[in-house]
Amino acid sequence: MSDIRILHISTHQIGGAALAALRLHNALLKTSINSRFLTLEGNSDRENQIYVYRPLLDFRKNHGLSKIIKSLLYRTNLFMGRWWRMHDQARSNGHNCHYTYPVSPYRVEQHPLVRWADVIHLHFCDDFINYPTFFKKIKKPIVWTIHDKGFVYGGFHYKIYFDRYNSYYREIEQQFIDIKKQSISCAKRLSLISLSDDMSTLISKTDYLGNRPVIKIYNCVDYNIFKPYDKNLCRIELNLPANKTILLFIAEYIYDERKGFPVLLQSIKEMGKNNIIICAVGNYYTNSISKQREDVVYLGKISDSTMLSKLISASDFLVAPSYDESFGLTPIEAMACGTPVVAFPTGAMKDYIHPEFGVVCKECTVQSLKDGIAKAMNTTYDSAVLRQYVSDNFSPEVIAKKYIDVYNKTLNNNS
Repeated sequence: MSDIRILHISTHQIGGAALAALRLHNALLKTSINSRFLTLEGNSDRENQIYVYRPLLDFRKNHGLSKIIKSLLYRTNLFMGRWWRMHDQARSNGHNCHYTYPVSPYRVEQHPLVRWADVIHLHFCDDFINYPTFFKKIKKPIVWTIHDKGFVYGGFHYKIYFDRYNSYYREIEQQFIDIKKQSISCAKRLSLISLSDDMSTLISKTDYLGNRPVIKIYNCVDYNIFKPYDKNLCRIELNLPANKTILLFIAEYIYDERKGFPVLLQSIKEMGKNNIIICAVGNYYTNSISKQREDVVYLGKISDSTMLSKLISASDFLVAPSYDESFGLTPIEAMACGTPVVAFPTGAMKDYIHPEFGVVCKECTVQSLKDGIAKAMNTTYDSAVLRQYVSDNFSPEVIAKKYIDVYNKTLNNNS
């Protein structure tokens, strides 16, 4: 069914979940599937069928009429005002963290693209769709790729932050959990996509999701973009030492505690080897540079895929010591470049990183990471084998076909 019309809904255009969603959208377009992408944040790109939702009142922009109405709602504790007030109370005294809402002032279900689509494909959509009205009013098939563990929480998305801050967020958290349960229970034609075996198990144990169809499909990576380059030439171009073992660390925010960068720093320190350096890619606070060591090179955020591929090719290993990771795009990108991976045993990484592609550490500890890095350094890897594995299992063509099968099955089962 090449004439099937798919609408992807994503709050963002940046971040791991959004990147995975956009890659799938582009892969579907290349297979002649009629795909559209609707997002709350970012820029429209009509050539690539990306559209930005334009609300009449945009409360993210605190000016004009939106500012007046937002202030009124806040003072009167009405509509969104009650959630804004509760959230402010929860995050007071420094208890702020990434926390999203299943309620929204926007009515995405009324958008023309929703009416146009045959299948609605949800990705990360908190702070965008309004769960109570969206799931009640959408009668079309919904495919939902679960990009993190937010479905088991109210506004949290990772256990590390739930454990730390839930005592401060308890009231709003419980209300948001109830809203999610009641809202999603209204969805009659909902299929769920899991990114890992662990995620599939967690979904099956979640009372209001356990009876939904669950299919495991990995995220894709374009191996024509992420590809090997000559290691020595890349080191010269990037001004990296030729005689050092380079460990590459990549995160949106380097010092996001969930990503485990301090554990990597401590591991290398305790290993006591002077022939290892860490290249850290991602955003960081300026004052973190004061903690820089001679064996750490901060490279900032790199958005250019070619430059990132060259950096991966220049590195000996990608290290991903994440405490909580649903999938992990960077390990797949590294393997597409022929670079092996050392990772903590979280999410899909322990599913797809086999011994011939790298090391999955036994535990999420400094000692286990040290052992994993040492084991990797004493193992010979075949870059061609790594790359072939990615092309066989994670290419846009392979993943798009799996999703097309889901779309067709969903439509046929609900027609």
